[in-house]
Amino acid sequence: LHDETSLTRSLRPLVDAGWVAVRAGDDRREKWFTITASGLAKLEAARPAWERAQARMQALLPEGAWRGLLATLPEVARLTAGA
Repeated sequence: LHDETSLTRSLRPLVDAGWVAVRAGDDRREKWFTITASGLAKLEAARPAWERAQARMQALLPEGAWRGLLATLPEVARLTAGA
């Protein structure tokens, strides 16, 4: 999880590229981010490379390690959320 400032900063390059749109929420502290049509197209174009990378990692890791890695990721995200 990100705090608001980190999230906005992280999404800024995607907004600048036109892949994500941002609009103000009802509360001035709120911002709403949505993927644009251009962002969806970019995501779909990247999908084959992402799937190849996933397959390569699965092939390189020992039996069962991929599932273990995926099971561990939520805990890694939780532990690093405040870092």
